[in-house]
Formats: sequence, C-alpha cells, structure tokens
Amino acid sequence: MKKSTLSFPYLLFFLAILVAFPNYSQSDTAEYSVQFTGNWTRQSTPGGVVGGAHFTTIAGGKHNSSVSFWSPGATATEGLEHLAELGSTPGFIDEINASTNTDASFLEGVRGGGTGTASFTLDVKRTHPLITLATMIGPSPDWFVGLHGYSLLDSSSNWVSSVTVNLYPYDAGTEDGTEFTLSNPETSPQGVITSLRNTGKFSNAPMATISFTRQDVPPPPGPTITVIERASNASQYTNANA
Repeated sequence: MKKSTLSFPYLLFFLAILVAFPNYSQSDTAEYSVQFTGNWTRQSTPGGVVGGAHFTTIAGGKHNSSVSFWSPGATATEGLEHLAELGSTPGFIDEINASTNTDASFLEGVRGGGTGTASFTLDVKRTHPLITLATMIGPSPDWFVGLHGYSLLDSSSNWVSSVTVNLYPYDAGTEDGTEFTLSNPETSPQGVITSLRNTGKFSNAPMATISFTRQDVPPPPGPTITVIERASNASQYTNANA
C-alpha cells in the first residue's frame, strides 16, 4: 500500500523546550535607582523640628573593602568633619577620589527640608560593590546620617534586587553642642564618630531611609524549541526519531 503524507497527523510528538535564564544576579555590573527620604519629624526628634531643618547634599562613593571613609568608633577625617559641621562636600569627595580602592564618587542634592527626598542612579561594579555616603543634619553641631561600606552583594555574592536601609543620626566627634545650632566650640581633643540613636534630641526612629532597586534585569527570553521528538509508539511511517 502506498504510504501517504496524509498519515503525518497521526504521529504523536513530544516537544522538548529549553528556556534559558541568564544569571543576572552574578553579572559584573548592576544598575540601581536610589531613593533617599528624610524622616525629620516629631517621631525622630520628639522635642520638635527646628526651623530650617534640612539635609545637605549627599556625598559618597563606590568602593571595595580595602578602604573605609568613615565608621562608628573611628576618628572623622577632615573631609567628613566639614561635611558634618557645615554640609561642605568637596573635602570628603576629594578623600573618596584619592583612594585607589574607589570606583567613583557621587553627589546628589536633597530637596524638601527635613522630609526632603533625592532620587538618582548608580552603576555598581562587582569589584567595587560597597556604598559609603553621608549628609549633614542641618542645622546641628556635627550631626549626620549615612552609610559606611554597605554592600549591594548579598551573602551569596548575588546582587540584591531591592533593599531599604534605615539611617540613624551620628555625631562626628568634632564640635561640641547639644542643640540644633551651628558654630559651636571645637571638641578638644577630637572624639570619635558615635551613634546618637535614642540619645539626646533623638528617638529610636530613623532620621531617614535610603532604598536601592535594581533596574537592569531584563525580562526572561521566550521559549526556544531545541528538538521535536517522535513518541516511541508512533506508527512506523518514518525511521527518524527526531
């Protein structure tokens, strides 16, 4: 009997579909949108919010673990002193850029007073995944909020997809004063950077938050057919298995 191609619909097929998902969590770079939000309210300073309350320009850098630009218990650098006392950023930025362990520095203004915001984008390299930044609580003697060596890689060395960090107040240890005022006597001898959380004018609530959300993860690619395989009990109209 003549074999006809019309018998083709009687064949049973199994479709083997391979869908590839590139591991973007292990890529060499990541792009993040960053959102800073001030929380200088009666919740964070129960005694009240002073007139002119604001956060100064955010200054920071992307770096590796071989360098630290500030940390609790350490002595503030001259650049951080000027930032914490006056909101002046050039000295702190110069210190960041002078390090061979820095990828790049950045600056971003905060708009809107004590509950002001800032939005910007950071491109981060796996070789320099740490973020350090600071912004003055103004007016104040030498008080600021910030991050020190915060990694955008998780414990498995994958890029975090999204994270929000509470920012609490610190004293730079460079100027005396217990009120929200400027131009106070110099601290002598210079002290160390100290947390002001739940101390003095401050409650246990954060003074600000900062969020990092990854932007460069594309949607997964569509399915790809790699093979059409004939079922083992199909009629023998062909001797090909695939």
